[in-house]
Amino acid sequence: MRYIAVCDDDEVAIKTITRHLRSLATHGFHYEVTPYQSGRELIEEHRNGHRFHLILLDMIMKPVNGIDVAKEIRRIDPLVPILIITSTMEYAVDGYKVNAHRYLLKPIDHDELMQAAIPLLKESINREERY
Repeated sequence: MRYIAVCDDDEVAIKTITRHLRSLATHGFHYEVTPYQSGRELIEEHRNGHRFHLILLDMIMKPVNGIDVAKEIRRIDPLVPILIITSTMEYAVDGYKVNAHRYLLKPIDHDELMQAAIPLLKESINREERY
């Protein structure tokens, strides 16, 4: 089983992203999406040993923003692929500071999400199988 985290403080955004991710099954990926409306919850899950093959992370959240969440996750797991999903390009450069693989703007374009997610999942799975 593969695990994907979707972290956004907007429940509608989580549902939309999760709906887009369903099409991964047609590409041979069997996965479980875990939604988080708080970056603190996601960080705590990581601290407790839950690992993901891909994290989709909103940038603008309160009380902890996406960059701070990504920094904490990187301390625990420096290799997990992170896709930043947000409504503004204002913080795009910050995404590179936490080694985010892509920066996707809302509203999410399905094809763009798939073009970003599929190679990252393949890479994550290959890395896991090697170890």
